[in-house]
Amino acid sequence: MKLLTYFLMLLVLPVLLLTGCRKAERLPPGTELAEIARYEADFKQNYEHNYASTGYGYDQYRPAYHYGFELAKDLRYSDMDWNTLELQAHRNWNEATMGSWERYRDAVRYGWERGSSGNTNAR
Repeated sequence: MKLLTYFLMLLVLPVLLLTGCRKAERLPPGTELAEIARYEADFKQNYEHNYASTGYGYDQYRPAYHYGFELAKDLRYSDMDWNTLELQAHRNWNEATMGSWERYRDAVRYGWERGSSGNTNAR
């Protein structure tokens, strides 16, 4: 048992150190959905202005807007500016299911900017 505990500490401790011992803190369930709904028209307008002519529909861009918005509301990232956060956002972006990061990066950022606008800690 002691060996198992020691082994687990070897696995967990570096992760805690790398992440600054911060838990994944998020808003209460349902809060983000209500907030995102307030920005849906804004996201659609941004899509119409920037991406409608790409041949991809709004439904294909919506996850990027929402992902960015969720990043802004995730307390683990609240102290980061976009230039710092983008690398982590890209790492967590699943290109196999969500599409090319290069195609959707600006929509993710737009969602992040909208979500950050209400954060006192966001930069």
